[in-house]
Amino acid sequence: MVRCRMVSAALLGLLVIGPTRAGDTSLARDVQPVFDRQCVACHLYESAQGGLVLEAGEAHAATVGVPSSEAKLPRVEPGNPDGSYLVHKLRGTHLSVGGNGAQMPFNADTGRGGLPTDELRLIEAWVRAGAPDN
Repeated sequence: MVRCRMVSAALLGLLVIGPTRAGDTSLARDVQPVFDRQCVACHLYESAQGGLVLEAGEAHAATVGVPSSEAKLPRVEPGNPDGSYLVHKLRGTHLSVGGNGAQMPFNADTGRGGLPTDELRLIEAWVRAGAPDN
């Protein structure tokens, strides 16, 4: 009984704090919910801003290894967050790599952009892990 409680507590801890290593990050479980909350309102299939679709089932094909329409970087370079334009747009460093426009996600109410740090770190970890379609 004690062992079951310890294992359950350990599993619960993983569920609460999320992935602990870059390889633990999942597109479907970790990254897509961020896209759904923060990005999909403007990046829908029917009216994708910048031609970028971030809906579930479309995001991987639309980002990984695909040239950016704003800079000379790919949208996502597997294993390389610093070489991924999507990461630069989310960090607000996109202008330094030849990009344009505002930091994403843009909030019209505040006139600013950006993700919460924990959500940005999830996306960076996914890219660092090779941006798998998992």
